[in-house]
Amino acid sequence: MIQDLKAKFGNRCLTKTENRVALELYNYILTYETIDSDYWILGYGCDDVINILERVFDSNGWNSLINDIENWSLDQVELLSRSIITGEGSRRPDENDDVYNLIKNDTLINRAYLIIKILDLNRKCETSLYVWENLDFLIKISMLSKELTVKIVEKIGYYEYISLEGYNSEGLRVIEKLLQE
Repeated sequence: MIQDLKAKFGNRCLTKTENRVALELYNYILTYETIDSDYWILGYGCDDVINILERVFDSNGWNSLINDIENWSLDQVELLSRSIITGEGSRRPDENDDVYNLIKNDTLINRAYLIIKILDLNRKCETSLYVWENLDFLIKISMLSKELTVKIVEKIGYYEYISLEGYNSEGLRVIEKLLQE
């Protein structure tokens, strides 16, 4: 499949993974990365990415994705970041709510790990900004451990912001609430 992507997308295809599910996601991002930005800003692309993550990914896929994103272009990583922070999956009509909630919670935790990996790359600015602007992403992860919360807030610069005299924002209040839970 990777040869097919390289043939179809040429030098835009930067992945090195051979994992089928990670390649399926990468194919989607390559297919739509040059489309009108409203496609992503309004959530269509982001929601589709989350549906792929919820429906197709297994632990091997997540591991391959986490290890491979360092090969992706900045634009591709930004689209993935926007998707994992703002995208919403959807329950299938024939799917039990309890089953979907298990899938959704598992995916949310993996999305948090993916955010940490992306923030570790030298591409912090955009992803940090997305996290700050969308802190409700962290709130909706009901099973987010304090350890993961601390890692994320450290990487987006929370502790630097609270040291600024007189700096106060809704984002800081949300993070403080998360850290107290």
